Amino acid sequence: MVSESVALGAGLFSDRSPDPEPQEALNSHGHFYGGCAGIELSDKHLLDKADPAADIVLSTTIAVRYAYSNGVINDILIDPAAELAGQFGAAPGDLIAHETSLYFGGGVSF
Repeated sequence: MVSESVALGAGLFSDRSPDPEPQEALNSHGHFYGGCAGIELSDKHLLDKADPAADIVLSTTIAVRYAYSNGVINDILIDPAAELAGQFGAAPGDLIAHETSLYFGGGVSF
């Protein structure tokens, strides 16, 4: 907390998958690593001047998140010359993912 009306937050995270690498076509596997940061702005309003405990707090939160994954994706292979049962197969390929998100939130505490 920076002040009574401003709070900052940040963190790092990992989302490691316990699943083994997939063998079927069109499946993927990867571990995500990332970070997030945000700020909360709050404003306290008295509801009754005679009772300072009777208040309401309005807050706004703005945050950003980024995650990176490097893993495996099984591409689908199609062999039109093969018999129907053997036309489809899988081959491992590289999976690289970058995720970003922006969060806006609001709250009322009383």
